[in-house]
Amino acid sequence: FEAMVFDTFENADFEPVIDDNVKGISFYTYTTVVKDFLNTVFDNVKGRILRGAPKTVKIFTTDTGDDTFELHILHEGSFADKDIKDGKLLYRGNVASWRLWKETTQHNSLMSVCDYAVQSRFYSDDESHSLKSYRIDYLYPGLVGTSSDDIPEPRVSPMEKDAEGFEYIMRFYK
Repeated sequence: FEAMVFDTFENADFEPVIDDNVKGISFYTYTTVVKDFLNTVFDNVKGRILRGAPKTVKIFTTDTGDDTFELHILHEGSFADKDIKDGKLLYRGNVASWRLWKETTQHNSLMSVCDYAVQSRFYSDDESHSLKSYRIDYLYPGLVGTSSDDIPEPRVSPMEKDAEGFEYIMRFYK
């Protein structure tokens, strides 16, 4: 896992700050899917930087203490600043596409690999339409679909603290 993270981000045109807690992590998973996802994150970060976003990306893990750990990729100071109900975020964009339910896209899905969420600043869907911090859980415990055509809703939650940027969170089970 450590080698995969370092290999993906070592020759970046931006400044990846990879925390020491990423070192030594090893577990069994579908490596190809995780590597492909990390490449998608890399491309997204690169694209935002080309459009003027800051260049600092923090990569770290947290041990949740319940036989899981989370990989965080935080693009500091870079925010979504899109409507929280934007279809690209919820269903069709390359961030959302990693949760697709259909078997034909399973090679491009994190299903059965990890839970997956993003956090950032978005325009609220209330009357004020103001910028607020939200977490969008694309894959999470209890997510169910009834058929291969069923694409369950992501879970959108307001955050108590302000987001520090656009953050990808992958929760792996040991």
